Amino acid sequence: MTTISKIGYDLYDLLTEAGFKDDYARFIVAQAAHESANFTSNVFKQNNNPFGIKYFGQKEAQGENIGYAIYEYLGKAVQDYKRIFKSFGPVSLTSLKSFVNVLKIHNYFEAPEADYFKGCEWFYNLYFPEGWTKQKIAGAGGSF
Repeated sequence: MTTISKIGYDLYDLLTEAGFKDDYARFIVAQAAHESANFTSNVFKQNNNPFGIKYFGQKEAQGENIGYAIYEYLGKAVQDYKRIFKSFGPVSLTSLKSFVNVLKIHNYFEAPEADYFKGCEWFYNLYFPEGWTKQKIAGAGGSF
């Protein structure tokens, strides 16, 4: 059974602090959890890279390891992700499905879109079940 990782909520906070709207931040946390096997993959552990960003000279990256960008801390990865997201141009995301579609259009991932969506959706429902609010997490004293 997969459990919620505090890293997902820390990442949500970093994304909203970086200017992502609440719903976009939730979509991105689901994507990151999917990309990083719920923050347990080697790319995440070794590179502090929750998004599976391949290295191509990103501003905030410290180099590469196994082809992926290495980040000093999550906030640096968020800054590079924000640059990548902005490069997509203006987008209007109304659902997780539209978010995944935008990623696919911009070749962010290679998997079939339906499979990638299914993985993101699973993590979205884990981290942000119906009725979820940031206040409920904060009110729980940080316990998940």
